[in-house]
This record gives sequence, structure tokens and C-alpha cells, in this order.
Amino acid sequence: MEQPVSHHSSLSELIPPEAFVGAGVILRHRGRFLFGIRPLRWDGERATAEITAIGGRIEASDASLSDGVEREACEEIGCDVRLEPCDRTLLSRGPGELEYASIGGAEQPAAVVFRFYKAPAHQPWNAPRPGHPNYRPPSCIVLFLGELDGEPQPSEELPTLIW
Repeated sequence: MEQPVSHHSSLSELIPPEAFVGAGVILRHRGRFLFGIRPLRWDGERATAEITAIGGRIEASDASLSDGVEREACEEIGCDVRLEPCDRTLLSRGPGELEYASIGGAEQPAAVVFRFYKAPAHQPWNAPRPGHPNYRPPSCIVLFLGELDGEPQPSEELPTLIW
């Protein structure tokens, strides 16, 4: 069964003005996908490894989300990326809350994930509610699809890269 597709004139139409916004890129190269592994975090004797897409926080100096993710890629893997527009964007608003969107304009990401700011990656919608002292406003992670334009190198932020 074909899923309905909502239509939006631009990506900014989907993002709440108060939301923290991050951006990443799902990188393909020769039929493989590139991910980074952040430095290990220790909780007592237990180590946790976080596997992540390439990307991060959008800064005020970034002209757009795509400019921000391109800057982050240079910082994290030391090479440029070519972002590819997607005809349909997957919107994820919560457990089982998936829909597709067609987005006009220059920025057409693969996915937009709405989640709680600073919530654990494995529980993106499990966070304190408004009024709780640890409450943070919602956040939005925009994921683009891209190709490498160079040879990626590990960095301090992503000391390990895996295919």
C-alpha cells in the first residue's frame, strides 16, 4: 500500500522555531555506508560505544543546514561530501509515527527525526516533560544522503570510522 506524502514548500516549514537542530549525513561510497564511532564512555567498568552518522550541531555561522553538515563532515572526517536531494523525506515523530514528505527548495534530506534534546540515542522520545527540572525543548535531527568526495580520515571527535 502506497503511503501518503505530505507536501511542504521548504524544510524550515517542518522545524519548530524553538527546537535544537542538528544535522548529519548518511554517506555512501561504492555500495557501502560510512559511520563514525565516538570515543568510548565509561560507566564504572562498562564501556559504551556510540555509532553515529557524520554531522553535529548547526552553528549560527552556517548559512543553511546543508552548509552545516558539509562543515561538520570536513571537521569530523577531513574530506568534502556531495549531498544528494531526496524525492521523499521520512519524518519520524515518535515510536511508530512515521510519514513521508515531499519538500521543495534547495534542501531535501533523506529523513527528519524529531526527538527530545539530550535523550539517549536508544530512547529518543523518552525524556522529562515540561515543568521537570531536567526538561529540554524538542530537537530535530536532519539527515541528508551524500557521497564522499575524498578519502575520510579519523579525527579526535570520531577516532574510529567503520564501513
